[in-house]
Amino acid sequence: MLKPGDRITVTGLAGTVHARVEHAHTLEQLPDLPVPEGRTLAAMARSVLAEMGVDQVAMISYDAGDGSRHNTLVFAAVHLHGQWKDLQGQVLDIQPARPA
Repeated sequence: MLKPGDRITVTGLAGTVHARVEHAHTLEQLPDLPVPEGRTLAAMARSVLAEMGVDQVAMISYDAGDGSRHNTLVFAAVHLHGQWKDLQGQVLDIQPARPA
């Protein structure tokens, strides 16, 4: 399970990046956001994600700067059926970062 603040290495189709976990929630931990119909967005999300087999959702950031400028990019990943995937369904290999 990923935890906020974890330093990780993420490898996917686009290559490998050294990243940081910004947020990580199990389905039970998803923040609640009320909607007018009385249900919550978290309840609806839990239902859909559980049906898909997702057991954890994470927001991951990494520095995409080229040395002359700093660009932090953030993406979402979901853990389902024992694998991490991005929101396009591409498999991500997520490992703890090795100390420098």
